[in-house]
Amino acid sequence: RDDFDFEEWDISDESANNATQYIDLCKKYGNMYGEDYRMLMGTLAQELNGKHKLELDTPAIGVSQIEKIVWVNTKIKAYNFENKDYDEYWLIAPNAEDTIDDEEFKKRPKSDDIIEKYGKDNVINIETVEGSIKARAMIDAYNAESAYKNGALDSISKNDFPAYSKAREIS
Repeated sequence: RDDFDFEEWDISDESANNATQYIDLCKKYGNMYGEDYRMLMGTLAQELNGKHKLELDTPAIGVSQIEKIVWVNTKIKAYNFENKDYDEYWLIAPNAEDTIDDEEFKKRPKSDDIIEKYGKDNVINIETVEGSIKARAMIDAYNAESAYKNGALDSISKNDFPAYSKAREIS
């Protein structure tokens, strides 16, 4: 299980083993967006026992359980440490958007319209395993930078949450 201690999270062996199948993706996107891959692994193991499920009638979606009403059909911007620039992607969940019964959500553009206007290279489908992990890393980096800029992270140490220290580096 690499060097991650799932016991600190009180995660079962089965959940930990299930999550380890995604270690390469967690390392890839964690490295890109300044997120410790072990935090991503812990999230995957904790949220769905490391199993990818696409249950559309739940409030969250994908292996990392991204909240549909908050993130589906929205654009997110996060710093990419590999290309030393910001990445912008639309987060979509084509199969899930019809399951969200919210008036404000219904004002957002539909997945098909987003793809047509911005192209497939500018969207992340969070219904897929890879899309869910990439989006989670971006969301964590985005939230960390936003919190830092709003002064909420002054007392957080560099070791508490790697994305926070990365947010400091780019602010």
